[in-house]
Amino acid sequence: MKRGNWTAGIVIGAAFLVAPFSSSLAGAFKSFGKWEVSCSNGRNCQLRFFDTDNKAGANAFLLRDIGPATPAALAIGLPGDAFGDTAKDLTIAISIDGGTERSFGQEKLSYDGSVSAWKLAGDIATDGLLEALRKGKTIGVTARAGGNMAKAIIPLDGMAASLLFLDDTQNRVGHTDALV
Repeated sequence: MKRGNWTAGIVIGAAFLVAPFSSSLAGAFKSFGKWEVSCSNGRNCQLRFFDTDNKAGANAFLLRDIGPATPAALAIGLPGDAFGDTAKDLTIAISIDGGTERSFGQEKLSYDGSVSAWKLAGDIATDGLLEALRKGKTIGVTARAGGNMAKAIIPLDGMAASLLFLDDTQNRVGHTDALV
């Protein structure tokens, strides 16, 4: 056999060997309404709303790592240095569809530099916020820090489908720790 044929045979054979594993190593990405879901090859996932048209006034993230009973966290990204990682006396209040506000003071917030946003303390799946996010139409955000105030309305179009995609990607559908 010629040398070129051997090389081609090895390359084709290697492709057939790797093909079944390539999808399990690849991450997952999909958009639903105003939300995008991005999961790493380790199946750690983020749901993201980016204010691309500058109408909402903030960005929002829902973060969940792989693993049994792993908490899901909501993070809010706010424009301006006053609300950055060195914000003083920061308070973030959120409401779903104009309902009762939940307020998070500095002691219940942690800055997540990977998404440039403030993560709200707690597990949204167990504290009742998840159900409201799945069924709601908007998240109202009011942030105060150092005499500055910012308000935002974040649409929830596509949130329920995004949560289901996250559950499916993390193999949680039908399990007690599923978000949907």
